[in-house]
Amino acid sequence: MENYEIVVDPTTERNALAKKSLIFGILADVLCWLVIPGLIFGIMASKKGKEALKVSAEAGIAKNPMAIIGRILGIVAIPCSILLAIYWVVLLIVGIAAAAM
Repeated sequence: MENYEIVVDPTTERNALAKKSLIFGILADVLCWLVIPGLIFGIMASKKGKEALKVSAEAGIAKNPMAIIGRILGIVAIPCSILLAIYWVVLLIVGIAAAAM
């Protein structure tokens, strides 16, 4: 039986992480009005984008634009989700106060 050595190509790993970052970033921005999914996908997009950029830096290859865009989308979705959570809470408080009058 022959032994095979598994070689991980940094370009393939970087592209996979960059694609995940971009997909999570798009999902985060689309779902940020649901608050919790927006936060979860935003954090995941930011982390995967950071990992992809780290792999690129360690391998000495060019940064992948998908990783950068995914990370930016994730970073944008996080405060958007937080602001929408505040909006929903304020709306709930105003609605309860209006109903009590």
